[in-house]
Amino acid sequence: MCSNPPLWCNWTIQVDPAKRIHLHLEDLTPSDACHLKEDQVHLDEPVGHLNAHKVLQKCWREAKYTSLSNIVYVVQLIGGWPSSPYRGFHGRYQAFGPPVVYNPQEGLPHRKSKPSPGILDFNELADENHHPVSENWYTAVPASTQGSFRSGRGATKTSSRHSDSAVSPASSQQQGGGPRPRGAGSPAANVAEARLSEEEARLSERLSEEEERLSEETRLSERLSEEEERLSERLSEEEER
Repeated sequence: MCSNPPLWCNWTIQVDPAKRIHLHLEDLTPSDACHLKEDQVHLDEPVGHLNAHKVLQKCWREAKYTSLSNIVYVVQLIGGWPSSPYRGFHGRYQAFGPPVVYNPQEGLPHRKSKPSPGILDFNELADENHHPVSENWYTAVPASTQGSFRSGRGATKTSSRHSDSAVSPASSQQQGGGPRPRGAGSPAANVAEARLSEEEARLSERLSEEEERLSEETRLSERLSEEEERLSERLSEEEER
């Protein structure tokens, strides 16, 4: 998707407004060459969120990121050639919704937003000779801004420009001779869905704990302000006396 340095490439992951994004990135650069790597991978969210910017560089190997919004921007800055001509990274993401609260009086809860796993192929691999070694093509953007991506050395993007593309899990379809997705009712799919549900529960619990901690800090701050006001009033009374 990126050819000759110095260049930059960017992707936009956008899901339903009520959902958030769990992103998993893996570096494909060999261990003996990663210390020479000058590339940087930036993760950003829209302005107004706390963890709005992360930077991955050198031998980062693997990274996981959970967004606070429904949009994540992934930007790769190409800074030079490492000793090995093969480099890049692979990413996948999962969109998940708010937690479902069980009410015994209403019976089993109705899931309004089922986790919808999606795979975004972030492979950015370059070769000085630009000889492709793989012919597996993937559709990674909606039909209105459709562009094809392939994995392998010297991989290039077939669309005419590098631009932000909103990627939806429902729009990711495989073409050509690539592997077909497993059926939703297969044992592997059921196991994957169970794991995703467990991950969703853990993330939701983590978010609830963070919200409780922030609420406690807010209450402590309010108490401190009240004590300061009382102390100020007492000092004023003492000065008047």
